Amino acid sequence: MIKIISVVLLIFAISACTSVKVVNVNEAEKYYDGGIIYSLPETVLQIDVELKKTTYIRGPFFEYAEKYLNINNVIKKNHTEWEIINVDINSIAEPDYNNYFVLKSNNKTIMNGLTLNEKGVIESINLVSKSPKSVESDNLIIDIAKPEIEAQFTDLSIKRNINELQDTVYKKVKQDTSFVRVPIIRKQLEKKSINEKAEEAANFIIKLRKRRFKVLTAQTETQISGTGSVQSMIAELDKLEEEYLSLFIGKKYEETIIKNFTYTPNKSKDLNVSILFNLSKENGIVSKEDQSSQQVIVKVINDGKTKVIDSYLAKKEEEKTKEIKGLVYRIPDLASVQVLLGEDVIARKKLLVAQFGTLTTLPETILKNKNVQIRFNPLFGNIEQIFQ
Repeated sequence: MIKIISVVLLIFAISACTSVKVVNVNEAEKYYDGGIIYSLPETVLQIDVELKKTTYIRGPFFEYAEKYLNINNVIKKNHTEWEIINVDINSIAEPDYNNYFVLKSNNKTIMNGLTLNEKGVIESINLVSKSPKSVESDNLIIDIAKPEIEAQFTDLSIKRNINELQDTVYKKVKQDTSFVRVPIIRKQLEKKSINEKAEEAANFIIKLRKRRFKVLTAQTETQISGTGSVQSMIAELDKLEEEYLSLFIGKKYEETIIKNFTYTPNKSKDLNVSILFNLSKENGIVSKEDQSSQQVIVKVINDGKTKVIDSYLAKKEEEKTKEIKGLVYRIPDLASVQVLLGEDVIARKKLLVAQFGTLTTLPETILKNKNVQIRFNPLFGNIEQIFQ
């Protein structure tokens, strides 16, 4: 009985002597031999901007569209237009260099049970973590250069590009004692004018429309069998008409380009504002010196939901020491994120931002229990679950 009491007292003594302390590496006054360094996460905003680039290329016969086809709304000059069609706001986690901590404990269970992810951010204690690896992101614009679009109008007409002109000249030929004027037909080739080629193309468009009308009213000379054959013929006629119409009205090409940006909000500011890029309607993303461009701005507002926790923690009397008993973790705060084009809000989202929150401590009395399992959120540093 005495032995049992002694063992129990020994266990309590060991438990009482167990200590768990952490210190911020930026404030450490000495090296902690055998300590483990872990980090709390910092939220980095990942902003994906989807842009549409529209290239307008005028047709070679644009000046004759009204004259031959009575079409007024045509592309009259080559130009490009850019616009933002979508903005996606998400967050990723990076180690917070202001919150690296050294963990020191004489309890091997705690030291051996600590799990960090590949970036050194705390994930769990006494628990096998299965959190997915975070996606790496660059702070640069990600873009793949694409060749400029060059539209070529090769099918300008179904006829030759030249006219054959006949001219009659007279040659004096001596017959007996006199000269006789003999007519000679001289042929020469002359390149067609742009006006002539435009007229031919317009006439061909009218012929295509007449042919399509005959197909639709079943008045073609050749019998067409089957609905599929009719639809196929009409589709080909539409395609050919569209190609020839582009000679007058021009062509339009659209392509989608996605730019990726990252921005790290500053905890010391309740309002974070930063210029992501400058957008010109004609030239796309340009330098800030371009006077015709508009600024695309990210604005992050700290909602301050955890300030009440800060007020509560301030009531606790702490010892004047750099060492903290227990394990430091984070309670994130909400933020309102907006993306603006000039003064217009084009995207908004509510997100948790780790560094906007508050730091607090998990008591060492909980950590002394070897059966306790704790899971942290590697994105925000808060406790997700405590169980045995």
